Amino acid sequence: SNSGGISGQVGSEAEGPRLFGDMSTLTKKGLRGYNEAVMASISKLLSPLFEALSPRQKEVVIARFGLEKQGGEETLAAIGKRMDITRERVRQIEKSALIALKKAVQENTSAAEILGRSKKYLKENGGVARQNALLGHLKSSFDDIRDGHVNLLIEAAGAFRLRQEDKDFWPFYYLGKNELKGAMAFIDGWSGALERQKDYALAGHYEDLWKNFTKSKGVSKNHAETFLGISKRIHVNPYGDKGLRHWAEIRPM
Repeated sequence: SNSGGISGQVGSEAEGPRLFGDMSTLTKKGLRGYNEAVMASISKLLSPLFEALSPRQKEVVIARFGLEKQGGEETLAAIGKRMDITRERVRQIEKSALIALKKAVQENTSAAEILGRSKKYLKENGGVARQNALLGHLKSSFDDIRDGHVNLLIEAAGAFRLRQEDKDFWPFYYLGKNELKGAMAFIDGWSGALERQKDYALAGHYEDLWKNFTKSKGVSKNHAETFLGISKRIHVNPYGDKGLRHWAEIRPM
């Protein structure tokens, strides 16, 4: 559930044909500034990657990363049952496919463009980004791109990482351990500051506290909001009061 999301700070949670061709014309001129008439199809652009795979490897990768138009990600067990092989055998096929894809990704202009744009976006946002935010950014150039395409590329290339959703965080990408540590420390720091000044925050001074906290940490407004955007800790009640989700005044039981 995304109830209680705060625009800017606590966003709400918001897919590919088979796969990615030659993008040389687009790449030479750059994707930025192109209108929808020349918007690239991710499936066509990335399809050459799969030439490096056997039919079985291709089937497993498509299923595992949810690259079919109508399908989501499948579990190892589900794929194994359908292909009449063990779960462990599916895992081995997936692993071998990703190894084969690593070289193909490095040589694919389209994949390099997507990874480059993604890393640039992450750097501009303090090294982290909500999964749906990065996807939204990429959709300006690839209208049919899905998180499965991005996940496959980063899995094969090791360019950055995905942290899966849990009770405290939305799914988000991060550049490396240092960026992850920095974002987590900022979120923990803000949570602690709110706990210490709960009454003041609930008395209508949340925004003042937020402004002073980000300034004291030397973090830009953009980075601060991105950091908080990956966390599920902050909520807003029906009266517009913001605070920690476990506060009774914010989320009455």
